Amino acid sequence: MNVRSLKIIPLWGLDFLTPTHGLFKDRLDTEVEHIPRYATKLDVRNNFLPILSALVKGARTSDFSMADIAQTTRALVNLNTYFSDSKHWSAIWTSDIVKKAWRNLWISQDLVSPTPSETWFQTEIPSVAQLDAALDLWHRYLFIMSIPIPDRIPAIFQASHHSVSASYGIVCKIKRGSTLQIWDHAISWRETNLYLSSDLCPMAPFVRNALLGLMKLTSQLILHHADTILPCADFFNPGWEIEIGSSQGRLEHRNTFKRKIDPVVNGIPDMSKFAPIKEITSELPTVTMLSHVWYAKDIKTAILAADIIVNEWGFTDYRLDIYGAIDKAPSYSTDCFEIIASKSLPRFVNMRGEANPSTVLAKTWVFLNSSISEGLPLALGEAALTGAPVVCTDVGASLRVLTDPDTGACYSAVVAPNDARNLARAQINFLALLDEWAPYAEDPSDFRCPTITDKPTPEEVAAITARMYANTEQRRALGMRSREIVQKSFGGERYLREHEQMLWIGKARYDLLHPRPQPKRPELRPHMPSGPVPSNVWNTAAVGPSTPNTRPQLSSTQTSSLMVPSLSATTLMSPGIRSLFDSGATRASRATTLAVPPTIKKAMPARVTLLRNEGVRYPPRSLKLKKLSGEESFATDVAIALRNV
Repeated sequence: MNVRSLKIIPLWGLDFLTPTHGLFKDRLDTEVEHIPRYATKLDVRNNFLPILSALVKGARTSDFSMADIAQTTRALVNLNTYFSDSKHWSAIWTSDIVKKAWRNLWISQDLVSPTPSETWFQTEIPSVAQLDAALDLWHRYLFIMSIPIPDRIPAIFQASHHSVSASYGIVCKIKRGSTLQIWDHAISWRETNLYLSSDLCPMAPFVRNALLGLMKLTSQLILHHADTILPCADFFNPGWEIEIGSSQGRLEHRNTFKRKIDPVVNGIPDMSKFAPIKEITSELPTVTMLSHVWYAKDIKTAILAADIIVNEWGFTDYRLDIYGAIDKAPSYSTDCFEIIASKSLPRFVNMRGEANPSTVLAKTWVFLNSSISEGLPLALGEAALTGAPVVCTDVGASLRVLTDPDTGACYSAVVAPNDARNLARAQINFLALLDEWAPYAEDPSDFRCPTITDKPTPEEVAAITARMYANTEQRRALGMRSREIVQKSFGGERYLREHEQMLWIGKARYDLLHPRPQPKRPELRPHMPSGPVPSNVWNTAAVGPSTPNTRPQLSSTQTSSLMVPSLSATTLMSPGIRSLFDSGATRASRATTLAVPPTIKKAMPARVTLLRNEGVRYPPRSLKLKKLSGEESFATDVAIALRNV
């Protein structure tokens, strides 16, 4: 309910439209130039092609300098400015003049400090179709730059990654002064290299390299211009951000760049959804995986580990259930099915598709994660919250999830990635509480715990299998220790509070750099004219308009004489007030001195005593004065009269 507005900006599906239609404000279709005319072509040649040239040069540059940062930043800002009026994004990017310039830019040898095309491999040399395919990807990925920036935008621009579309925040910072925060949930540059590798991506090498060049360019620009970087983990991810943002120390010192990194460790907002499992529903020793079936999760290594456990060691009660989307990477899923069939594992390994995590974890004896690339895998924390023991690979910040930050204790098995044999051994050790986990099995002191060898005998396999069933409660108790660690480190309240604090810090930074104009102070009122002095104060006729309207200006000598008791001053006192000062000490230093204008002196009655403060003593207390009516309010009346004067 706190979301004011939500704008969806698709990268695909707007081939015949323009992104300015109905986004921040509606625009008639007739206001947009759909067909480039002759004047438009001249404008493209003079204004758009220099922008494109600067971006291509940045994408082809290997080692960035501050001059490269300034030039490419200016190009992004100019790109947004160019399309902010009435230019049609798709019509210009797909025009013949842009296509011709694009092809020349990539094969040209005239650019300063590029990656020379003459050193490319034979497979990297592009065809015309591949050049056009790369141009189409650039025109899609930079699509967000065609959106005009509103006149009023929030004080903070926050992106959840440092990929191409987040570069819109650079333009917002430069044009509107917004604070740029990068709330990194993954290292986009690292993940991009994984996705666009030859093993996973079917695109031509040149097309992949052109897209990687754009992503490298924008990643360095975003992290360089970011005011604050908030990685989701305080381990592993900050190191990547330092290397990318500082261009491996070429743009600035790594320690200097590190100062603007402030991790906000991810959290689990609703831990109540993952309550401890009271009773495991599966009867056989079941290891479960809960992740998408694709390359980064390395499902193949988990299947090969199951092959070692079942076919090589002979643990026929072992079961591996793999839950997750099978259609995310169909070719990879097909390879997994082929491995299962070729190893005769259909009875022991099952790929079950998507399912409810709570239902899956209720069947879990041990939770397995065999990834080769991770950020901060909260799936491990969710499994630990249910009391399931965890076996995982040491990638990303996996160890951070399962380790107590105060004591360093870890009650989960962490092994090297892409190592099927050690992954198999870790599963058996946890299922039967062997080796390092044997002390948690509560065995008798004289009990000799078995161990898993490279070639266990049938008797050893039978003894270890029996131990799996016998130590169910002890294994769950060990898993509950990991639950306490996750509750301490990944609470939802802590996560939301830290994130809110960083937003307020970003707002304060914006306010310091862009203070609001102070409202104009109202002019002071003119001096109020003095009114007539009441007659009952002075015991004579009221002082009329002849009384001066303002207090007379005193010379410097007169002003200083008011502060020195030894000089001559006129002291205005009534007998009642004077009696407060009648003591053994000198009265002159305690009396309140007033400068009385001559016109008022003439109007003073005999009741007001004028004393020359020349160091003489006041009359003694025995001096009797005639009491007049209204004397009790005399001091108040005098104060009112002097205010009017």
